[in-house]
Amino acid sequence: MRRLYGDEMRMRAATRTCYAVMTIALVCGVSACGADPKAPLGTVKTLCSGTEQRCDGNALLTCADEGKSWTVGWCGESKACATTGGNVGCAGVKCERSSRSCDDKKVLACPADGLSEPTVVATCEAAEHCIFGECVTTACTAGDKKCGWKAALSCNGGSWESTKCAADERCDAATAACVARSCKPTEVKCATSKIAATCDATGSAWVDKACGDGKVCTDGICHREVEGQQVAVDAGPAVDAGGEVADTGGTGFIDAGKKDIPLEQFDILTITKSTTPTPGPDAEQIKFEFSSAGFSSVTKMLQITGDQGLNKLEIQIAPLEEFTTGGFTALEAQAEDSAIWMNDGSNDQATVQWQFQAVDYTVALTAFDDVGGRIKGTFSAKLGDAINKGKFIYVEGSFDIKRTN
Repeated sequence: MRRLYGDEMRMRAATRTCYAVMTIALVCGVSACGADPKAPLGTVKTLCSGTEQRCDGNALLTCADEGKSWTVGWCGESKACATTGGNVGCAGVKCERSSRSCDDKKVLACPADGLSEPTVVATCEAAEHCIFGECVTTACTAGDKKCGWKAALSCNGGSWESTKCAADERCDAATAACVARSCKPTEVKCATSKIAATCDATGSAWVDKACGDGKVCTDGICHREVEGQQVAVDAGPAVDAGGEVADTGGTGFIDAGKKDIPLEQFDILTITKSTTPTPGPDAEQIKFEFSSAGFSSVTKMLQITGDQGLNKLEIQIAPLEEFTTGGFTALEAQAEDSAIWMNDGSNDQATVQWQFQAVDYTVALTAFDDVGGRIKGTFSAKLGDAINKGKFIYVEGSFDIKRTN
């Protein structure tokens, strides 16, 4: 018998092992004799650690419950979840995400995340012009209708007329008319425990996404299951009082014996905008989803801001002693450096920072608490149009906002 040495011995041993594995596979199959590669993934002990944060679409996830859950916050329509310089958070968008607009005959498109400037995606033909991001023939036939970006276009007298949809509306392609949105773009929810849903760019429908093997949906995101935790499917996101993200208090995973966690009071900043001193048929109601209120002890200024889509509002009262309440008017000038500004997105902010500025105003401050408390009040103002000289808009509203600084 010839004795085997070195590499030859190792090669023959490997060959025998290979034949054995092949024989077992042929006789009983992989699923019967070993692990099924398609079997669902097992649970994990933790999802995250420490104060870890990450983005999931337009949701900001913050590690909670000792790593056993994510606190899910929706960044909203005017902000996008992004990682910048290693920091994760809700960043202000440069344009309305997925929107289309016009630059003469050029059609501009904003990226889906809204974090970069719009780019040219088309140029209208010689016999066309651009309206609300849509190329239309210069001449049209009575009865012609179509949609622009959040605007209804119709032909009247051989030329196109446009009606801009309200902030909570979209243009329905079937009827070419403004209709109420079904949801808020980029908002998330769980359709079932295994299906996450995201609102599309126009707010017309929820888009479903199945969670993969071993994953479940909670608060609108898909993630691995955690050992010893009971999954609670939430119908949709919440928006917190700070305006930056929605903090549900870690409700994504709830132990059977854990008590309910009370949610913090929501911030409120609402206005009625009209072209007449007394709100008429054209009056528009706006509820700002993202708002903040703070006080600078250096400049003695109370600042209240609101952000809703392309609508932006800022109220400043100064100089003002901290915790002071009462009435402030432009006529009596109790606070000489006070101002109310507003933009509605109808013009390029590169041309003018604030299109509307108060020429007359009244602010009634009813609560001015310490940091962590509430700032409450009502206001009304006549605002001059910086672009269309001689024109005015009128706003009246109320606020109840947590003081952050």
